[in-house]
Amino acid sequence: MRGRAPGAGTPPENPESVAAEIAGYRDQYGTTDIAFYDNALLFDSPNHLDRILSLLLRREIRVRFHTPNGLHARFLTRKTAALMKESGFVQPRLSLETSEAEEQQRTGGKVDNRDLIRALEYLEKAGYHRNEIIVYLLIGLPGQKPQAAERDIRFVHSLGAAASLAAYSPIPGTPDYLALVRKGVIPQGLDPLWQNNTVFSARQGVFSLEVIRELRGLAGELNRELQEK
Repeated sequence: MRGRAPGAGTPPENPESVAAEIAGYRDQYGTTDIAFYDNALLFDSPNHLDRILSLLLRREIRVRFHTPNGLHARFLTRKTAALMKESGFVQPRLSLETSEAEEQQRTGGKVDNRDLIRALEYLEKAGYHRNEIIVYLLIGLPGQKPQAAERDIRFVHSLGAAASLAAYSPIPGTPDYLALVRKGVIPQGLDPLWQNNTVFSARQGVFSLEVIRELRGLAGELNRELQEK
């Protein structure tokens, strides 16, 4: 946010209070940019985000909204995409993680390629250019090969969106973490310093720092091609 930040308080419990808080930031502090750090921002959007944005539009509250954590593509509706564009969301960010169907199912089936394609179509119809939409991908997933990560990057590029790479690291206690311990890839109680995402990917031996740099370079090159069109 730009301007003075108010003190932390009790999180708002309903769309009306959220809209009122955003309006307060704009009116009292001159705030022009607000970021939603919430992967589940689109969950139940007809009863939450859609109502928040409709209230702000009705009150003619104009700010720029950002979604740095990435949005759940499966939950994006045509109406929400239109409200996002009208209310000032910039450079929408969607999460895919991987385009490999088997890996999508292994990690819970949260989102698949059809969800992403549909979300991109909704955002484009709402008025966004595809090359301003960013799609998050994970590299260094357990068992993933660099060739698969490259396919993910090229898949996103083929849809006209920009790929942003995030290196994977396991969260202690999760199924992936416990599986890596059982396989001997990491020791139980791995020092948090070794769980740094880039360091962890290189530690596995498949995604060396050189490979990670090459993948990031490929993504950057393809993203620049989109901007030049």
